[in-house]
Formats: sequence, structure tokens, C-alpha cells
Amino acid sequence: MTPVQRLNYLFAGEDELLKMDTRLNRNPNLRRPSSKEQSLRTPSQRVSSPRTSSMTASSRKLVLSTATDESVHEDPSDKTFTPIIALSRYPYKLIKDDSLSQQIASRFFDKNQFWARSWDILGCRCILLTPARHARRFLGEINRTLNCTLQLPAERGMGLVLPFDNDAYPQPKFLGTTTNRETKDRLQARVPPPSERYLDPWKDLGDEHKELAVAYEAMLEAACDATKSKKKTNTAQKQQQRMELEHRRKESLLRAQQYLGMRPAGTIDESLKYAPFNMDAVAPFAFWKDPVFVSVDVEWNERCSSQITEVGLSVLDMRKLHGVRPSSIDGVIWRRAIRSRHLRVREYSHLVNNEFVRGCPGDFRFGTSEFVSLEKLKGVVQEAFQQVAVAEKKADDSGDRHVVLVGHSLTADLEHLRKIGVKLEMVNDRLDTAGLDCAMHADPQQQQPMQPRSLGTVMTELGLEPWHLHNAGNDAHYALEALVASILGYKEGN
Repeated sequence: MTPVQRLNYLFAGEDELLKMDTRLNRNPNLRRPSSKEQSLRTPSQRVSSPRTSSMTASSRKLVLSTATDESVHEDPSDKTFTPIIALSRYPYKLIKDDSLSQQIASRFFDKNQFWARSWDILGCRCILLTPARHARRFLGEINRTLNCTLQLPAERGMGLVLPFDNDAYPQPKFLGTTTNRETKDRLQARVPPPSERYLDPWKDLGDEHKELAVAYEAMLEAACDATKSKKKTNTAQKQQQRMELEHRRKESLLRAQQYLGMRPAGTIDESLKYAPFNMDAVAPFAFWKDPVFVSVDVEWNERCSSQITEVGLSVLDMRKLHGVRPSSIDGVIWRRAIRSRHLRVREYSHLVNNEFVRGCPGDFRFGTSEFVSLEKLKGVVQEAFQQVAVAEKKADDSGDRHVVLVGHSLTADLEHLRKIGVKLEMVNDRLDTAGLDCAMHADPQQQQPMQPRSLGTVMTELGLEPWHLHNAGNDAHYALEALVASILGYKEGN
């Protein structure tokens, strides 16, 4: 697309926008107030004008802070947005634990509390958006207040994180800032009615943009689905969903036990029980498929999720533990065989998260951090996985090693690796330690599945000390330690 085509596309049908006073041409005859005069003004005096000062108290509540006001809107740096209507329904649609959902809703959402906050509103077709970093900041506040671990799901199909980082995409337009529902409704009314260009913004572009068009339309369709009201699910459906989730978690637990030699290979009957074994002896059964575990953790800038700052990789090769005793219920000897790497992206090495989590990129405990450029990050991570797939191969091996990917709440980490182009075809299985922990602590009397607990909570319960969490190298290492210690402990009935 040429620059002229792009400008014509961006401003098509926007005659009123082109007439807007951007206030960049200032009147040279106007005297600027001195710094002393400015410091003596209150915040409300600094933005007041004859128009705003004459407003009544009731109308002042509905004032819109738009691009034509005195204030200038600051665009989000990462160009990712969240449908704000979907965000306003977060506890009702995304939290399965009824007790936690009600607690969060009554504290932050019910009785228009959500809309009483200040939200930047942008429009894209019929969808109202807010910067994703604002949504994450809001969830971070909830997490700190209620000691929970809410996240903004990054999966594309969820429609809650929309990346507009491709310049060819039609960009959202800033509508204003709202602090109440009435203002939100007025901003929503500003969204232009459908037109031919509105319905098919790609019709004048060539075939080379078809893939972009498909991706863009799929993204907006997912956002529309996320915005729709939750369909009521009957009790039978809820029970079925709960049973399916718990079944998947239990299957993961059974596979993990077989991988670590705590259960005979091929046994899927969870009712079969085995006598506790002596930790000073070797594992009672062979390691199923002689797996090599690879744990991964990704950290990113909490204010710009597209900026990956750290990648942690940890490896535990069970082939090297043949004939090695665990030594204790937490598998201290096995855990010593874990090898970890900590990759820091050189361009973002100055960034340290401190708002939602306390980052510590300089506190890697299991080796020396490696600084790599953003350009080389994909290649370094990809090569690490490929080396694992062929490590310690035997002459009679028919193919590559059985690679099992491990992590704590893996979904977001895998999404970030996908974005930088890392391909994981060599991975044969996945074990999420958050799901394994839920399977071990499932309460049949509860009506809702157990909500995943944080990695720090799991480690502490296992009697392990998780120093310097939210360092990608440490977290990847801890996830493997949690896998070993929890499976051995579960075998012992703890």
C-alpha cells in the first residue's frame, strides 16, 4: 500500500475530522502564563474555559474528554486493546469459582463501580475498546486487594487482547474518556453508522492483503463474541463442563506419575493404588518413554505486553536419572539434575516490572544470565528446543526424544513464544503444574473446579523456598521442581 493509498484509506469519509482544530497553530498574541502563575492554579483551573465554567453541576458530570478538548490523548505504545464491554463482564463470564466471582463483582463491578472509574474509550466499528494496559492495571489492582491471580487471557480466540500492531489494519479511533455509564453511552452513540466502506474496508486493496483481511476480521469477530452477554448454562451443562475439566487434569496427573516412575506405564485406571516406596531406593517403575522435561517461562513489560523482556528455560532429562534415588520426599537429588538458562532481551534490559508484580531480572539463582538481542531471541529459543529433542539419543532410538513441555499456567507463555515465531513441533506432551496442583487438591464436594494457585503458593506448600519469583529463569526452574516434588509427595499421600 502506497502512502497516498494509506492516507486516502485512513481519512475516507472523515470530512469533519479534517476540519477539526488540532490547536497546533497557537495565537502568537496570547500571553503564556508564567510558571509561578501555573503552579498557583488548581488542576480544575488549568483546564477551565468559559464553556466549561458555565456548566451546571449535573452537566459537568457528563463532560466528555475528547480529542477536541484541551487535553491531548496519549496513544498506548503497544497498540493492543481490550473490548471494554467484555471487561465489564469479567467476573460473570471468566471466573468459574462462584464465591470468588461474587466477591470480585461486589467489590469492583456491581452498582456501576466499574464505569465509575476513568476509562479511555476508542471505537472500532461497533466495538468499544480500551488500551489493554489499562485493563491489566485494573486486574492488577483486584489481585493486590483480594490476593488472587486474575489475568487478561491472551489467546486470540478469547477476543480480549486485540493487537493492532500491523500498520495496514484500520486503527481504532479515540472517542473520549468516561467516568460513568452515561458518558459511555454518549460515546457509544458517536460510533458512525455502517457504510459500504465500513462493512468492507478491504475491497479496494489487492490480493496481497487477503491474509491480513482474514486475520483482522477474525480478530474483530472474536471481540464481538467476547462482548456478547453470557448465555445461561443449566446445571447439567455446568456439571458436565466441571467433570471434563477435572478429567483432563486427572489424566495429566496420571501421565506425570508414569513419566516419573511412580506408576506403571500404560495404566490409566486412577483407582489403582500402589504402596509407598522407599525414597532411598530407585523409582519403583521404569520412566515411561524416558522423557526429557523442558520448562519455559516468559516475562514481558507489564505496560506493553508485546515487549518480551526475559525467557527462562529449564531441562530435566529422566534418562540421566536411571538408577538414581530421589533421596527425600521432595526429590532433592533429582531436582539437582535440573539445568536452567535465563535469557534477557538486551533492548529491554532496563525495564523492571513493579506495578502488578515485583520483577527481578538481575536475580537469576541458577547460573549466569545471557543477554541476547531481540532479533536473535527466536533463534536462541528455537535452537534450545531442537537440542533437547536429540539429547542423549541412543543408537536404537527410532526417532527424537519424548519432549514434555512444562510450565505454570502455560497459555500466556506459549502465546508470547508463538508471536516471536518459535515453533514447538518437537513437543510431544504438555504438563501444566497449575492444573496438576488442582488435580491433587480437588474436592469432590465443591460445585466448581478449583482455581489455579500461584507458583509461589505451590512451592511454599511443598516446603521449597521460591526466592526471586517473576524472574523467568527462576520460575522455569521452580516449575520443574514443583513437578518433581508434588508428584513424589502425592505418591506418599501428602
